[in-house]
Amino acid sequence: AVLRYHAGVVCIPGAIVPAVDATPISCNGASTGSVDLTVEPGSGSYTYTWNNGATTEDLINVAAGAYSVTITNSDGCTAVANATVIEPSAIVTTWSITEEFVGADGAIDLDVNGGAPGYSYFWSNGQTGQDASGLTGGSYTVIITDANGCTDQYTIAVASTVGLAETQADGDWSAIFDQRSRAIVVRASRSAVNAELLDLAGTLVRSTRLSGGPDSLPAYDLPTGVYCVRLTGDGLSTAKRVLITH
Repeated sequence: AVLRYHAGVVCIPGAIVPAVDATPISCNGASTGSVDLTVEPGSGSYTYTWNNGATTEDLINVAAGAYSVTITNSDGCTAVANATVIEPSAIVTTWSITEEFVGADGAIDLDVNGGAPGYSYFWSNGQTGQDASGLTGGSYTVIITDANGCTDQYTIAVASTVGLAETQADGDWSAIFDQRSRAIVVRASRSAVNAELLDLAGTLVRSTRLSGGPDSLPAYDLPTGVYCVRLTGDGLSTAKRVLITH
């Protein structure tokens, strides 16, 4: 053994025996970890210098990471102990959405990973399964709780296209968003019918009477998204979807 000297005092290796017990963090990103330090011999006076600046014997409410402490006794002899506080991975959630099409047939399919597997779910509409079904258009919030009691929350919007099904009957026509004019240009072989622009909630936002040539539905002030152009009148009912981009 190599003897060390401090101010004339012989420091014998192994004379100070530290032991550490690290408590892991339950939820990713939390600062709830701890390190319990025990020093032998139990009698005597010690000071503690941790690499995070703490000077207490133990660490509490610390984040995940590597910790090191230098223990110094009353003679100036030292020992070093190391501990690692670990944490689980974050809860990661992805989803796919089925729009409401014919009425209360929308769905949200969740894929959950990370955290501590053994998840429970609570949806804002009262459903408790991993996936939500039988949905109408609107926003739904889900709270995901893992086996450690850690939670994650998401709000997911389900679009509704009830009554906005695209059809191809009743003649050839087109509806295209023109970036230059910032309007939807409707070209149809028929005149004396109405062209209506509806959002995905089925709300009428624009309408015009077709003249038989290219007709426009102004869209400069409408949010980006999918809309439906519907032609009605004179026994006609046909619709196409169109994407507005700015």
